[in-house]
Amino acid sequence: MLKKRLNKFLKIDPILIIRDILSDRDILTWIETKNKEQLFDYNEDSEGNKLIYKNIYTGYSSYYHRKQDGVKKNGVPFNVGDPYTIANAGDFYRSIIAKPGVQDLLVFDADPIKIDELGNKTDLFEAFGKDIIGLNEENLQQLIEKVKVKLIAEIRRQVC
Repeated sequence: MLKKRLNKFLKIDPILIIRDILSDRDILTWIETKNKEQLFDYNEDSEGNKLIYKNIYTGYSSYYHRKQDGVKKNGVPFNVGDPYTIANAGDFYRSIIAKPGVQDLLVFDADPIKIDELGNKTDLFEAFGKDIIGLNEENLQQLIEKVKVKLIAEIRRQVC
């Protein structure tokens, strides 16, 4: 019996199990929610850097700042130097997705192109960097714990 369990254990592919875990819709939804919280609640990118308006007349939402007395479409006021919350019309915020990758275990994506009412385009990945999407260290550690618990449970299931 021990030999049988050992053989089962040796056949386990933990990377495959992790891929399956990271493909679970509940986990992906949790990841997307954590990424959105980072941006909206904490104004942080995946590196933990604060997102700050650098110039009142350039970049995403500058039109709204000039035309609506510093209030975004969603009613949130802002000024130069204020944290950027990725929530004007909410298009970028809603476009953030996490999905299983081919080479990477997890891939983040979003539509970074924003067009204001004058037709001006801003690429948020250029304005703030690609690190605007992805989990910060705290959320990444929480994800690792979630995956670890599920990984251990699956290994136990396969061995027993």
